[in-house]
Amino acid sequence: MKYLEFTLYPKPGKAAEVCEYFDQNGLSYSIDDAEANRDYLEGNRDIWDYADEEVTAPRPVTVKVYPNDDSAARNIAFDIGELINDSSAEYVDETDWENNWKPYYKPIALGENLCVVPEWTTVIRLNPGMLFGTGGHATTGLCLEAAERHITPGCSVLDLGCGSGILSIAALLLGAESAAGYDIDPHMPDIANANARLNSVAPDFVVGDVRADNLVQGSYGVIFANLVADLLIDLADKLAKWLAPGGTLICSGIIEGRQSEVQNVLTQHDFKIAEAIGRDGWWLVAVNR
Repeated sequence: MKYLEFTLYPKPGKAAEVCEYFDQNGLSYSIDDAEANRDYLEGNRDIWDYADEEVTAPRPVTVKVYPNDDSAARNIAFDIGELINDSSAEYVDETDWENNWKPYYKPIALGENLCVVPEWTTVIRLNPGMLFGTGGHATTGLCLEAAERHITPGCSVLDLGCGSGILSIAALLLGAESAAGYDIDPHMPDIANANARLNSVAPDFVVGDVRADNLVQGSYGVIFANLVADLLIDLADKLAKWLAPGGTLICSGIIEGRQSEVQNVLTQHDFKIAEAIGRDGWWLVAVNR
């Protein structure tokens, strides 16, 4: 949705009268007045000791108001034309003013063991032990980012090559109803289950080679296959069987140069490529049915 932003440039000394007009007519507005900012700061030195230079940098006074349409903007310009030097109007995208600052507030590491985390952030606590999967490597990091895009509330998740269990844990924290993780490492259940307990979730972890017939049962809304290209190609027919209609298969662990080969095999099994993303010499390929 777009809305009309009408910017006015008051004549020297007339900004207060422009704002008074908007107050009297019940119109929401904002004012940018560097001189007023400087006066305020000088008069309140007891409550501040630093201000960003942009706050007081010299610039024209501007007042922005948000009329309903072009006709309303013309009426404003007519009513206060003698108070302004110029004006401009443009339609801009609607912004969630309450939340648009949140992407700039990042976790802050302090001291040796403290981290301040925004409350809207999904936090994964992890002790990887001897197993792969912390999010630091591109293959796992790409999968975690894909999880935010593709996990939907109530979906079921299959995690192949689950390692530390991080993808299964992330899926449940993001709203998945269930997650089943498989890995050939015999140490996996102890380490992955311990990580799951750290996050108060309970995936189902199984040791075994998923190439074995009947090891994986049922179908899943989202499948993570963070393996290697050869294994992904070898499993393509099984992946097609395990992915539910309308589901998403997220393949990672694909080394640079083999992503096209993996994509070609997947499309031969009636998968549709949704996205292919490379990072640090590794690729993620997500497909749909």
